Amino acid sequence: SRDAWLPFGAWDACLEPALDLDPSLPLYVGIDLALRNDSIAVVCAQRQQVGEEHAPEPFKMVQAGGEDGAEEVDGDIRPGPSFCYDPSFFQRSPDVLAGEGLTMIEIPQSDARMIPASQGLYQLVVAGKIAHDGDAAFARHVGNANADQKPRGWRLTKPKGSRRKIDAVVACAIAAHRAQSEPPKPRTSVYEKRGIRTL
Repeated sequence: SRDAWLPFGAWDACLEPALDLDPSLPLYVGIDLALRNDSIAVVCAQRQQVGEEHAPEPFKMVQAGGEDGAEEVDGDIRPGPSFCYDPSFFQRSPDVLAGEGLTMIEIPQSDARMIPASQGLYQLVVAGKIAHDGDAAFARHVGNANADQKPRGWRLTKPKGSRRKIDAVVACAIAAHRAQSEPPKPRTSVYEKRGIRTL
């Protein structure tokens, strides 16, 4: 449609079926919750170094989620080190999880936050600097979203009157934006320090 936020086929072009995360690198988790008539999405983003020192550094995405209740979310998200969430429908769990030592970062879904997050995700996708595992539900949410023009730019939004879900792509934009805002931490080894590169 004329309000589509991505060129046709751009998301499919970023498919990486054997996608996996690197446990030695920082992980950023975007969480988008709702109270009713919507879904819960948890999306993990990781900035990974690829190839030579100045090569592009794509994000790798893994999506998980569904229509579980908020009471069940706590157990699903514990592995990640940095959680980014909209506090609108996620109020009790952040305090509990922060008390257990997890990094909880409030990211309200205001235009000031979501315009740069939405446009940043667009740039990553069209430039082929993001990878995803081909999850079908995730792809539906990506395809359901529209670009809503605001005075300071456009942001991801649900089409007016639509019951189609976009929670996964919103969580993806939040996680990717946070991951992109912090420099990657390169892995080193004693061999690299001696001038021998390992693969």
